[in-house]
Amino acid sequence: MMRTMGYNIDNAEYVYGLLCDAIEKEFKKGNYKLGVLDIHGQHFAIDFVLDGINDHAEEKFNCHVGCVTWPYAKIKVATPLVKD
Repeated sequence: MMRTMGYNIDNAEYVYGLLCDAIEKEFKKGNYKLGVLDIHGQHFAIDFVLDGINDHAEEKFNCHVGCVTWPYAKIKVATPLVKD
């Protein structure tokens, strides 16, 4: 899926940084959809836009990821990045 956005294995650290920044920014803005609360934490989903690179540099991709927030506001990604 990341290849369809122009990313490759050499961009793994860069993509990880993009995801962390996008997730934290949208979470702080309150742009998330709450899911269930269970013994693992509060589940939520975040939608955001990622820019493509390389061959897809002019494109923007709507993406979403499922997360769980743990005590002390630690956010863990629970599902992989999904491109809409």
